[in-house]
Amino acid sequence: MKIENFFTKKQLKLKPNAKLYLCGPTTYDDIHVGNLRTILVFDLINRLLGENKHFKYVNNLTDLDDKIIIKAQKEKTTEHKISEKYIQAYLNILKEMNILKPTIMPQVTTNISGMIIFIEKLIDKGFAYEKDGSVYFSIVKFPNYAKFANINLENLKQKNEFNHDFVLWKKSQHGLKYESPWSEGRPGWHTECSFFVDKYFNHKTIDLHGGGIDLRFPHHVNEAAQFESLNRKKLAKNWIYIGHVNFNDQKMSKSLGNTVYVKDFIKKYDQNLLRFILLSTNYLKPLDFSQDLVDTSINKIAKINNMFVGLLRKNQSFKLNPKINKELILLLNNNLDFTSFWTMVEENIKKINSSSDNIINGNELNKLIGTFKLIGFNIKIDTKKMNDFQTYYKNKDYVKTDEMRKELRII
Repeated sequence: MKIENFFTKKQLKLKPNAKLYLCGPTTYDDIHVGNLRTILVFDLINRLLGENKHFKYVNNLTDLDDKIIIKAQKEKTTEHKISEKYIQAYLNILKEMNILKPTIMPQVTTNISGMIIFIEKLIDKGFAYEKDGSVYFSIVKFPNYAKFANINLENLKQKNEFNHDFVLWKKSQHGLKYESPWSEGRPGWHTECSFFVDKYFNHKTIDLHGGGIDLRFPHHVNEAAQFESLNRKKLAKNWIYIGHVNFNDQKMSKSLGNTVYVKDFIKKYDQNLLRFILLSTNYLKPLDFSQDLVDTSINKIAKINNMFVGLLRKNQSFKLNPKINKELILLLNNNLDFTSFWTMVEENIKKINSSSDNIINGNELNKLIGTFKLIGFNIKIDTKKMNDFQTYYKNKDYVKTDEMRKELRII
């Protein structure tokens, strides 16, 4: 499959054994639909690449952070209990949303010693320095920082200003902290992801990294600075950034209090509806999450389910045999072209509804079902209910058929 690089705007090919990294959640709260959009995009890439024994997809868990400490103090409990609660909540969402579990999901708290060694290497090579018990990365030592961060390093050098240097080890007197050669404290946020890429991909350049557009700077810039300084090679061949999810034209953010939590949405509606909404438009552009969008999406999914029920009514010999529509998958393999994908799906639905050839219709429907299943929709077909529906309809028991119509759903 081909994915467009955010920086070069060129499409690069991802092979089945591609190496992927996605920055995971900070485990102090439940994830919202804005967080989920990025996760679903990477899940789809994961699915389209297919299973491969050499494939590796890393999604970290930030279980050590100021936000966790603050929440633990507020709830009068430990950071560990807060993190474990929301790690489990995150894993539950992955399961409920039918998201393939990443190969590795490392936690910060179980990798402290490795991060200390990682920071020591940066100091030894002259890229980092200790000051008052904390350790900082010197951005002037990394020439590509200016290009990544759009900062004029020459001006900083002339003014001897290093206020853009970022922390690798943070000295701390509060909350969960660990011993280090410099002080009691904890690793900086940017260090954990750089370390995990270095560790789990054996110091090698990965194929794809990315996340929400807000992570590009400073987080990903600072990740790349550390990794590339140590290894003298690119951190990633390809970077992608997923557009924000807005709520009624305002950025969705926990700090603004306008979040739609995933657990609440799928309890009220359905996990397939949420996957449909978040994978229905260009992944690079912002998505405005509103009740109008939810209602429109419900109607679009209803067309798919009505097509299925209509075919069952017309075709007594329909057999469930999911296949893959290669034309549809080809569109997704072309930089995740969701718009063209769903346009073709609607065209296929119209053809099935208007055609009287039930054999062709059944084959096309099976290809849609198989394709939906491949890209992560939870297919809900019950063969017994299919047969019962057809029997009731054949016997002109329209009360029963109407009752069962609501239960017969593809997605």
